[in-house]
Amino acid sequence: MPDPSPSARDRNRQPARGEGHSRHLPFQPGDYDQHGFEPAAGGEPPTALIDIGCGDGCFLAQACEKWPGLISFGVDLSESAVEATTRRLDASGITKFAAVAANGFDIEFWSRQVPEAVRSSPRPVISMWFVGHEFSQGKPERIVEFFAELYRYFPRAEVMLGEINKISPRDFAQDYELSIMPEFLLFHELSHQGVLSWQDWQTVLTEIPYELMQERRFDEVRSLSGAPIPASFVWQLRPERGGGVQNGQTESTGSSDGFGH
Repeated sequence: MPDPSPSARDRNRQPARGEGHSRHLPFQPGDYDQHGFEPAAGGEPPTALIDIGCGDGCFLAQACEKWPGLISFGVDLSESAVEATTRRLDASGITKFAAVAANGFDIEFWSRQVPEAVRSSPRPVISMWFVGHEFSQGKPERIVEFFAELYRYFPRAEVMLGEINKISPRDFAQDYELSIMPEFLLFHELSHQGVLSWQDWQTVLTEIPYELMQERRFDEVRSLSGAPIPASFVWQLRPERGGGVQNGQTESTGSSDGFGH
């Protein structure tokens, strides 16, 4: 059995909880410009991608394959995940990428590591696949704070957000035997992850500096009121026009273009 009290460094080297989720996503890079999900900038594909909770780099690799020339940046709390991402993208012959081990919630810290080529890209996109509940602490206001900071540092970037929803046992009453979500939510509760409810996310949407462009819902269950509740969803969010931290207020590391491979 693993040591129940590993050192801080060992914990950082363990696989992230979200590692490899993109293999099982109902939404893949090709869906971004198909099925109604299109970038706001004239339907053009993204030119840069920041993946928060990049895991083993599967989504980044798929995105780079879908859009040749895409420049990318990965963030993950796990050092082993960042190492796996680097190996995967190196093996795929992708050179314009960087990745850093950091808490995705600490935007002020990891934004300093984002290469200039990513920050100045004309059509940046930020993806978050089932990682928000890992730092939400079950508090919608913490997610609102996160998006406010994300907008502050990357005011031009669209956001692709995938999340699962907390569904009460009462609302599961009619679909309990048909859904894997009760067991899935139990796992997240045991690992102290703050999964929010669908209503929480509706509240978040009204308080962040983004507007909802597209929405896809998956595996809906019937609530006691008869209203459908999605077990998971994907949102495409467009930033409001306005302020943000200027590029000159952040700094990149590595080579002159920020890619130190």
